[in-house]
Amino acid sequence: SWAGRLSNNLLACSRKRAGDPACQCNPFGMGDIGADTHPFCSTDRVPHGLGPAIASAHPSARYNCLNDDRGLVAGVSPSRFYRREFLKVSDAVTTRRSVRAFTDQKVELDTIKRVMDTARWAASGCNYQPWEATILTGKPLADFQAKIAADGPGEGEYDWSAPGQEEAYKKRLNKVSAEMFGALGIARDDGAGRMAAMARNATSFDAPALLLCYFPRLMKEAQWSDTGMWLQTVALLLREEGLDSCFQEFMGLYHKSIREYLSLDDDRYMVFCGMAIGYRDEAAPINNFDRERVPLEDQVTFLGWD
Repeated sequence: SWAGRLSNNLLACSRKRAGDPACQCNPFGMGDIGADTHPFCSTDRVPHGLGPAIASAHPSARYNCLNDDRGLVAGVSPSRFYRREFLKVSDAVTTRRSVRAFTDQKVELDTIKRVMDTARWAASGCNYQPWEATILTGKPLADFQAKIAADGPGEGEYDWSAPGQEEAYKKRLNKVSAEMFGALGIARDDGAGRMAAMARNATSFDAPALLLCYFPRLMKEAQWSDTGMWLQTVALLLREEGLDSCFQEFMGLYHKSIREYLSLDDDRYMVFCGMAIGYRDEAAPINNFDRERVPLEDQVTFLGWD
């Protein structure tokens, strides 16, 4: 069991401190990592709920672990302390956010292929699996961005702003917009600044990879929902890999350019959205503003429980 391996390797750590060169501190058998490193104590990652125990059991621990409900390491962003072996679905859900500032670290092909291969198992009605996608990086991404900059946006093929006609939904949009522009230091009356910030969508916020999602036009509302479930599955699997994303319905404004660039049949394919993919810039204010969610009782009703 993992608990047994942890116990044995904490014992091994004592062997290393005693000078045993054969010791490899590696509680989960993740490969030889060297005599001077430990996946819990020498990095900023700890398994769920084990931070305090490890910090007290291993004197070379470099971080003070907090005994909170997620076993976080003090001062370390939630996007960085996970290893794939420890990530819970609930943690993937709550640490996912729309990231709008990325580092220049590349996304490796093996990593993104692993994500996309697993995401194939997302649910879909009648097992239609309607989604299709192309993922760009490097020169193909740069060429695509040059094309849409030259072409400019057009009129979208679907309306994502309709909920704003109702006051409750409009308030939610206004609230998150105020928080986002506030994080960027852009005043409400700074129209040019707001436009410049929105224009960064066209470069996918400098993410090193971009997923473009599309599907056959014969797909209807139910299949759009299926595609959304697939995209959320991709986003959560990216968190498992330490990656982040930002859904971009904005890319729907470039549907003609996207079909041209990807040689997609205009009559057959609807372009749905983009997804910026990369590693979160932890220090960027745009990635750290507070977000709100509607109270559970306003969204879900439970019947039949005492």
